[in-house]
Amino acid sequence: MVAANSAPDPVRSLQRPSAARSRILATADRLFYAEGIRAVGVDRVVSEAKVTRATFYRHFPSKDHLITEYLAGRLERDQDQLNQLRRDHHDDSRAVLAGLADVLAQQISSPGFRGCPYANLTAEYCDVDHPARGIAGRHRSWFLSEVEQLLEDVGVGRAHIVAEQLVMLRAGAMAVASVGSTPNVDAAFAQAWAALIEQLG
Repeated sequence: MVAANSAPDPVRSLQRPSAARSRILATADRLFYAEGIRAVGVDRVVSEAKVTRATFYRHFPSKDHLITEYLAGRLERDQDQLNQLRRDHHDDSRAVLAGLADVLAQQISSPGFRGCPYANLTAEYCDVDHPARGIAGRHRSWFLSEVEQLLEDVGVGRAHIVAEQLVMLRAGAMAVASVGSTPNVDAAFAQAWAALIEQLG
């Protein structure tokens, strides 16, 4: 396992892209999310990414490095998505909040949805020193802070409390949807998200 003080720097690595590295990450992202991280070995990733083991280890010294960068890529895409919502709804924080709910409602109703990738990681890896768990924690802190700021922008009182409630609502919807036994969870989530904001905003 990667030691906490030797965690890869995802940002630095992403600045040196290569076709092979991109294929490895795309393959790992697909397999890790669909089948579970522990269930997918390096040999499977190497085979489906169509690279050699030497190429794999040149880019990722261990599977833990790959896991960490897989989750870092998820975080980067989530951040890009929110930034795009901010650009699409400039100076309209209420619309950005609604957009966040729309995005999740679409995700949880999509085929192949397996819940929150960050929660899945922490469920599989109990070691709090695993560097990927740090990225999972970073995602929650970042998302909570962003939602709180958006709530403050629209005049919601006790924005820090409401932000926690919204983030918990989002996590609950993802967990329920991943089980697949509750119909219309996407609509129920979107309605509850909007109602909570409207009631307090």
